[in-house]
Amino acid sequence: SKADIFSLGLILLELCSNFGSEHERVKTFHDCRRGVLPEKLSSSNPLKPMRAIGDLILSCTKPKAEDRPTASEILQNGIFSEMHESMIKNLQEEIDVLKQSLEEKNEIIQRQAEELRKLTKDS
Repeated sequence: SKADIFSLGLILLELCSNFGSEHERVKTFHDCRRGVLPEKLSSSNPLKPMRAIGDLILSCTKPKAEDRPTASEILQNGIFSEMHESMIKNLQEEIDVLKQSLEEKNEIIQRQAEELRKLTKDS
């Protein structure tokens, strides 16, 4: 229902925010109902995914229920597939960094094992 869509908008807002207090949370929700989002979700943010989430939050929390998107429209929006692709890319980069670190540590282990063999051989 459209009321659930409003709740979805507030849930997305809460997931994307870091509230220092309950007062800050209430103020942010109140601002959202007036069409104002935190800076990191606003149209001035250079990160496209964050702007897109902000736009989605604003569309979900429009005052008139008939102005809010349907669940189908939200899924067709493409933001979630873009986020999925971005997450995959970030995870792949993290995996690459971890692989490199593992290779470096394996090289260290091999050198130390060789040094240990030499030391035990000389004794």
